[in-house]
Amino acid sequence: MSEKSGGKNGKRIVMVNCWDFYHCPRERQLACPAFHQDAGRSCWSVSGTLCGGEATGVNTMMPGTCSVCDFYLQVRAGDM
Repeated sequence: MSEKSGGKNGKRIVMVNCWDFYHCPRERQLACPAFHQDAGRSCWSVSGTLCGGEATGVNTMMPGTCSVCDFYLQVRAGDM
């Protein structure tokens, strides 16, 4: 996690990785491609991530998965 300023209303926001946001156990982190690619802030761009403990498949930005994901929506909105 890291912090940055300039969020909504100039507040400091904590930059959280997806595996921290979802409290993934270490074994899930180690099995997830997003973790190995250091893509915890852009996991939707990585194929085969373990969203909810299940592999997402080969397509990135899975319709119905990422588009309704709380983490994705908050990152894209600049809330964290």
